[in-house]
Amino acid sequence: MFKKLDQFLLNNFPAAWVTRFHIFIPIGLLIFLVIFGVNLMIPWNPKNDLPRSEAAIVITIIPVLVYLVYWFIFQSRYNVIKSKGRTSFLAEYGNFALYLLLFLTAIVILFAVPMSNYQRIKNAVSPQELQADREALDLGYSLVTSSSISYNEGIYTYSRNDFVTYYDYFGYDAYSKGSDLENEISVDKENAIKIIKNFKTAYNKYTHYPIYKSPEDIFSGIEVHDYATGEYYTEGYYNGLLLEAEWEVQWKMSELCDRANDGEWMEEFSEPWFWKILIAFAAMLALLVHIFKQTKLRQFIFGFISICLTPLLFVIVGVILSEVLNISGYYAEFLVPILFLLWYILAAVLLIQGHVRGRRNNLGYVATVYFHFFSPGLPLIIFLVFFDEYRHYWNEEYFFNLLYYSSWIVGLTSIGLFRNVYKKYYHIPGAK
Repeated sequence: MFKKLDQFLLNNFPAAWVTRFHIFIPIGLLIFLVIFGVNLMIPWNPKNDLPRSEAAIVITIIPVLVYLVYWFIFQSRYNVIKSKGRTSFLAEYGNFALYLLLFLTAIVILFAVPMSNYQRIKNAVSPQELQADREALDLGYSLVTSSSISYNEGIYTYSRNDFVTYYDYFGYDAYSKGSDLENEISVDKENAIKIIKNFKTAYNKYTHYPIYKSPEDIFSGIEVHDYATGEYYTEGYYNGLLLEAEWEVQWKMSELCDRANDGEWMEEFSEPWFWKILIAFAAMLALLVHIFKQTKLRQFIFGFISICLTPLLFVIVGVILSEVLNISGYYAEFLVPILFLLWYILAAVLLIQGHVRGRRNNLGYVATVYFHFFSPGLPLIIFLVFFDEYRHYWNEEYFFNLLYYSSWIVGLTSIGLFRNVYKKYYHIPGAK
């Protein structure tokens, strides 16, 4: 079946066949499923620390790099075809879309471990169970620690002190949030012991250092204030209660509650801007491969080196100018986009100069590669140079969306515009 598909693409869509997407995208998805499945087979015990993904992502980079390098070797091997202006606009954009899809597949592989870790947590503790445990801990915390408890005619009254506090994971402000329980709790002895029992059950579920005392023993040690006599006393013998893992359980529960909302798990992978940024990053890599397929190897390498050295060059030039001209604060920040804009103009001049000459200009060729790659950043640079003072009048979400989609429009348009530029460079003779 694969041979038939391969032959069909070769005969009917040779430009798409060269991308080898029909081989490498399934391989990438298979790698993702293997890593995801193997990690998912390792159950998570709520008593243990939360599974962390940072180290795993670093390790996963190795197979991802091997995967991309192996694919790029194929692109280099079949680069003899080039585009040379022969393919249609549709084929140019189709190939770019396939490059983008392949890089997104590689990025998805990197998130196999984080995604499976969240699934492991969800398999161990449901959002409903987590909510019940949180309420049990919040309700019993003040009672267990003998915090501000009063007694009057068989009723024990205390102010609820949240055991679990967590932060709005996706909000801009990190405010502590408590449960929806009443702030002042009044119970008799039987219900007080029941609350302590529920607290102990929930607490012991999330730590290797459990509470061993019985609910009755804990209750016998609480210190209360008798309104009738005005004296403090304990229900029985006071021997205190040491919550050895109090901070550990509080932190773990706060982290878990941070990710649960209205009975559903909320992961950072659901944040729209998280995926927008990742897709934009993959698109820039896809654009780089597209440029590679359009240019000669020598000029591409020099262009790629200039792209990589740009950040370092701007830091050095920026620091020198800041020191020489004594620029600081807002003006120092304003200097960076101006330098970028001037660099864009210089690259554009070299591009035009190389394009109008009768013989191939290697500097102009490299400038073309450079300008094409950074063209999606033009909207941001133009805005920072000419319109930054008006930014505080705009809605922040609107501002970012405007720049984001403007960059996409410029980047996609550049694929068609630079097509003829690369075509001419391919046909004009080299300099003697």
